[in-house]
Amino acid sequence: MNPLSILLNKCTLNGDNYCEWKRNLNIVLNYDKITWVLFDYEPKALTHQSTPQDIEYHKKWHDANELAKCYILASMNSILQKQHEGMGNAADIMSHLHEMFGTKTRSAKVKAIHAFKDLKQKLGEPVRDYILKVISCLNKAELNGAKIDAKTQISMIVHSLNSSFS
Repeated sequence: MNPLSILLNKCTLNGDNYCEWKRNLNIVLNYDKITWVLFDYEPKALTHQSTPQDIEYHKKWHDANELAKCYILASMNSILQKQHEGMGNAADIMSHLHEMFGTKTRSAKVKAIHAFKDLKQKLGEPVRDYILKVISCLNKAELNGAKIDAKTQISMIVHSLNSSFS
């Protein structure tokens, strides 16, 4: 299975899943060793004074940029594709997507943390089932940028168990 099909099977960006989509996209870009194109500036146009190294880098950057753009656009819903297909490079697309959806991360993080804080083990609920819910809440919080150290996580979990667990 190629990297793009793995990305497309994992998730398609629709706006509500930006953090998960970006994480999966970065995995695919890392696999193809082209993540760097999101951070390197587009090289200046070639001139008759360009060195062979300039020419090689120019080609390498443009090839990596086209591949990254294809991955990004192919993994979006059609509305987002239309909005971004005319953008010049992958870094510009990612910057615009971050402006559109990255700011939602804070509210999603707060919502995920509150969901975890509100989680209480029900009387008679198996600890295994409850801990799976806890893990899911912690994963959502981390996906949205929350940093909760292990000691705090353990303390929060212990305090959320019902009194019969002691």
